[in-house]
Amino acid sequence: MRKFLMQRAGLAIPTVIGAVTFCFILVRLLPGDPARAIAGPQATPAQVAHLRAQIGLDGTWIQQYAFYVTHLVRGDLGYSSVSGQPVLTEIASHLPYTAELAFCAIALSLVAGVLLGTIAASRPQSIVDTLIGGLSVIGVSIPVYWTGLLLVLVFAVDLRVLPAAGASGWQSLILPSVTLSLFPLAFIARQTRSAMVGALGEDYARTATAKGASWPRLVFRHALRNAAVPIVTVTGLELGQLLGGAILTETVFAWPGLGQLLVQSIAARDFQVVQGIVLVFALILIVVNLATDVAYGLLEPRLRHGR
Repeated sequence: MRKFLMQRAGLAIPTVIGAVTFCFILVRLLPGDPARAIAGPQATPAQVAHLRAQIGLDGTWIQQYAFYVTHLVRGDLGYSSVSGQPVLTEIASHLPYTAELAFCAIALSLVAGVLLGTIAASRPQSIVDTLIGGLSVIGVSIPVYWTGLLLVLVFAVDLRVLPAAGASGWQSLILPSVTLSLFPLAFIARQTRSAMVGALGEDYARTATAKGASWPRLVFRHALRNAAVPIVTVTGLELGQLLGGAILTETVFAWPGLGQLLVQSIAARDFQVVQGIVLVFALILIVVNLATDVAYGLLEPRLRHGR
């Protein structure tokens, strides 16, 4: 297992380097002069040139990249041109909100998706299977922002049982969590149904049935464990996708996470904050993929031994 973990961690290193390089190039392809945007319209050319040198934009792209990586290694992501605070401080103050929202959404998606997929697989080609399949198609087809606005209209405007925006308590977390969870829930349910149908058709499932194993024991102890690898795969992928969906969800519900901060920073041309958030998103995706690989090794011993 140690060798397996070292191999996976070694593969993550060039991915991190690629993510850092991608963030560096992407932000510099944005239109306009970041130094001018930070300094403001009243700044003189000399002040803009001085600021450009301060944030490492006065040299060639190679020199800028060296400046960027050097400060990044030291944990220096620059300063926000809007608040004047360090970018790392800005990200640290908003990241817990995004993490809380993503955790609640993926937990809801995983529990409900596995349960619905298992129910559909236990009764293939039945009305229940058809109904769950139809709901899954609807779930992956509805845009996140439309779902969010519809939930706000029903539960916040008409029924007035839940807050429409903000992060004032656990009630404020319900609508954005449900909104963000619908797409991965539907996708996990479809993948679980497919994996469980195959697992329940294997010889070990017939043997367990012949020995008198109850249906819940057969499903949750035998079949679900062997169907776990594709479920873990899609869960890891969807957890990464939640970051992209969180940008729209946080905007709709005014949730003070990284997604809303990113939108505000782009509108304000806050160059340093945009670069820091994009980098954090990329690193989180890499960590999620690495954790998914580790879960593979724990669930499937043959993968640990290269088979």
